Amino acid sequence: MPHEATRLEAYRNVAAVQTEEAAEDLAASWQDRFGNPPPEAEALLEVARLRAACIAAGIASVKVTRSPRHGSLIASVSPVNLPESRKVRLERLYPGSTYNSASPPTLELKLTSETTAAPEIIGAINELIG
Repeated sequence: MPHEATRLEAYRNVAAVQTEEAAEDLAASWQDRFGNPPPEAEALLEVARLRAACIAAGIASVKVTRSPRHGSLIASVSPVNLPESRKVRLERLYPGSTYNSASPPTLELKLTSETTAAPEIIGAINELIG
């Protein structure tokens, strides 16, 4: 998106996304308007999808940091209330991830890659929460 006004409009559109359907509509709109999105635009669309998944699941916060102990990326997702069956699923599907039921209850999701962080978090939200 070469023009500043177009970029600002794109950021506003991403910020306005509330549902998965709206994220997909935005992706289709950009595809029609600009053709295949460059990696930067695709990353913005992933942020919109993540935002929609968080809204649907009642998640207020997602923070991605690098663990000082082992250097891997950790996504802290909260608030998340996991029943026992989902805690077992967490251990099985996401090795190295943990759940802390203290206030606010937080899922600490060990990520496998920086480039796939948003899709990994969305997958975990869909698999474990909703």
